Amino acid sequence: MNFNIFSPKGEIDRSTFVIYYILLTVLYFIIGWLIFPLFLKYKWEPLFVEVLLFVVNLFVFFNYKKRIIQFVKNLFACVTLSLILTFDHLALPILLQKDGEASFIIFLILVIFVFIVQPAVIALIPAKNIGK
Repeated sequence: MNFNIFSPKGEIDRSTFVIYYILLTVLYFIIGWLIFPLFLKYKWEPLFVEVLLFVVNLFVFFNYKKRIIQFVKNLFACVTLSLILTFDHLALPILLQKDGEASFIIFLILVIFVFIVQPAVIALIPAKNIGK
């Protein structure tokens, strides 16, 4: 097991995955909701914040990859699934383009699904090497 969050190699257990995911998600929302609006307010270049958000997403990707590799054991499938689970939240703002209360409710349901349900399912799947 490699518990280093900055390393893409290794595997992590359920509790470490949950702890890292919570920390990274909180960091992502702090950067997105507090720092990014400040950059826009003072008309600073937002590229720095966008790079920070991408780096946090990269760490979330490594976190997913390390957890999924425990029960998939196929690197290509693991990386593909990790990419989908990491960057699917970027497609959520497309749902806000439509007017109406129904699209906003669907958006909120998908936010809950993407940020809470998906990681919970990944955290609850047992590793393949249990019982050996």
